[in-house]
Amino acid sequence: MTELMEALGETLPKKTNIAVAAFNCDLNDKHRDIAQNIQVNGFPTLRFYNKNGKMSEYYGQREIKPILQFLLQNS
Repeated sequence: MTELMEALGETLPKKTNIAVAAFNCDLNDKHRDIAQNIQVNGFPTLRFYNKNGKMSEYYGQREIKPILQFLLQNS
């Protein structure tokens, strides 16, 4: 999953104005609290927040092409 996120982080800014961020919910108490507050219940969880703050969760294949399509359709 790390390689996928890195690839998306390199690809998206070149094609869109979408930024990619990731964090480990198990890293420490602060991260666990964040995950609990935003109701992350499973890993990996992929979410997109548009510029208005609307959240869309991604359930598809963990590959660049389908994730890019999802992001472009929801941005």
